[in-house]
Amino acid sequence: MKTIHLKLCLLFTFISLNVFSQEKSNFKIEIYKETSGETWLICHEGCNWTDLKIDQLKNKEGWFINEDGMQSEEKKKSHFSFTIRQNKDTFLLKGRQNTHWSELKFKYNEPVFLTNDGIQNIDIQ
Repeated sequence: MKTIHLKLCLLFTFISLNVFSQEKSNFKIEIYKETSGETWLICHEGCNWTDLKIDQLKNKEGWFINEDGMQSEEKKKSHFSFTIRQNKDTFLLKGRQNTHWSELKFKYNEPVFLTNDGIQNIDIQ
C-alpha cells in the first residue's frame, strides 16, 4: 500500500511540474514589418521585453530570441527560444526550446502573431 501511495505522489509531482513548465513557455509575439523595411518583434505575452528591432545586416545568420530578448548565442535553459532569419520578405524561424514547431517559413504580407503553436493571423476589427 505504501508503495502505491509513493508511486501516486511521484506521478502527481511529475505531472504538476510538467504542466507548470508548459505554462511558462507560452508566448505571443507580433512580427511587424514597416514600409521602410525595418522588422519589429512586439511581445504581447510571455516575455521580459516589449519590442525588438531585427537588423539582418548585423547578423545574416539570424538571431536567437528568448524570453529575455535578442541574444547572439543560445542560452542553455530558456522558457522558450527560436532563431529568426529574414531574406527580403521571407522569414525563416527555427524552434529551439519549448516550441511546438521545429521550423516555420512564410512570406510576409501583413503582421502576424508567433506563438509556441506557430503562426496566427491577426484579426483587425
